[in-house]
Amino acid sequence: MEEKKYNKSLRVKISLFYGLLASMNLILFSVLIYDQQMSLLMNNFSMTSKEVVQTLLGEVQEISVSDQKDETYQQLQKSLKSYQVSRYRIFNEDGKVLHMEPAGQDESISDDLMRKTLEISGDTALFKRKYHFELDSENFNSIVLVQLNSRMKENIFLDLSLSLNQIQQTLNELYRTLGFGIFAGIVLHILFGFYVYRLIFVRVSLLKKTSGEMAKGNLDARIAWKMKQHDELDDLGNTFNSMAEKIEEQFNTVTRLNHEIQNELEIGKEVQSIFLPEPDFLKEYNPAILYIPMREVSGDIYTFFSYKNGDKGIFFADATGHGVSAALVTTISLMSLDSVLKEEKSTKVGAIINRLNFILSSKLEASFFACGVLFHFGEDHSITFVNAGLNSPLLVTGEDQIFELPQTGPPLGMLDDYKYSVKKAALKSKDKLVIYSDGVTEASNPEDEMYGLERMNQILLDNRYESCEKIKNLIHSDLQEFTGGVYRDDVSLIVLEIP
Repeated sequence: MEEKKYNKSLRVKISLFYGLLASMNLILFSVLIYDQQMSLLMNNFSMTSKEVVQTLLGEVQEISVSDQKDETYQQLQKSLKSYQVSRYRIFNEDGKVLHMEPAGQDESISDDLMRKTLEISGDTALFKRKYHFELDSENFNSIVLVQLNSRMKENIFLDLSLSLNQIQQTLNELYRTLGFGIFAGIVLHILFGFYVYRLIFVRVSLLKKTSGEMAKGNLDARIAWKMKQHDELDDLGNTFNSMAEKIEEQFNTVTRLNHEIQNELEIGKEVQSIFLPEPDFLKEYNPAILYIPMREVSGDIYTFFSYKNGDKGIFFADATGHGVSAALVTTISLMSLDSVLKEEKSTKVGAIINRLNFILSSKLEASFFACGVLFHFGEDHSITFVNAGLNSPLLVTGEDQIFELPQTGPPLGMLDDYKYSVKKAALKSKDKLVIYSDGVTEASNPEDEMYGLERMNQILLDNRYESCEKIKNLIHSDLQEFTGGVYRDDVSLIVLEIP
């Protein structure tokens, strides 16, 4: 991972590109300078060689030599040394070497060299030359063939190699100059690269580091370099600091508001808990209650109450949405129910729920409504109920059966003139009545699988003779294990046992 980040670094990319560009630049200029200087050097070598050879020939042609190392030979040898002749051979027209320096050279005269002697001595030659001259550009030598004055009856020739040390010295100086130029170019490019690094990438790195600190939550982080360049990066640094100050200011404001909202939600939670009844109100039914708001306040609500004739009743509601809006809907539902119970003389659940629906329809907007169920427990252990869009409550009998108490109309507050139908069910002692919100059956695990009604029904059947509290605890434990304790909706469950 680190290598991948390194390869994508802008600093690395620019460094590699700049290094390649600098290398190409140095190579190009070195080649151009070398070619130009070598051309001038070769021209100079050619002209100098010709001048030296002509001067040398002017001296040696005045000297007559023979096959003896006499004074004339000594004079010739002295002249050749004065002109830095590196080697020479004196041979006759038969190709026999008479004298040579240094000793140990090849004494055989090539056919090509003999042919050249004819060009400078033969009477039949079409174009007769005074001497034969060649340049050895690799070694900076001048190879000269000239006919000498002879005290013998045969022609004598001098084959020599003239070395121009000043040309070689000039070439060495050129190499040193190019080497120094390349070294100076490398140093200057390194210094320029370091300058660019200091000017740009140091500040970019600081900007990246400061951004990272802010991303980790350190809102006090600021750009700290000295804004002396007054360039685009300084402008960016000032803009970043200004932005950071505004972010910190907004964050502090949001944090303060969240703290205030949290306090208000805590108050709302306490207020909502006031509306929840004490289980002892229905102690003969051994109520067990599971109530887990997804947030501080819940969209699920329930209440236990008495009708005017003294019969017991339960109202359970689940508002659309979550949080404050849902909690307000359920609170309005409870307050409206309390008002209806005080005004309504009839104990019929149908009349009560119709009146409650009308009130909620007039108070709530179209997008807000509540699913609810209203129970009336009769003295004969029967129950009368109206189910306004809520999940069907469950009736668990001793015959290993589970009956669903169906919906009898739409959610409350949806249709203001709707007349709800009423259902009645006969109960037996030890039967269990289970009322729950969709937060139970629609709870999901990390794989987005729903808890489902069948899973809860199995627990109810397997433990139908257990206490309400144990059944509630078993469902809660299974739900916790299934979801990992993470709920996406309010969870409410009431388990009652018919006395």
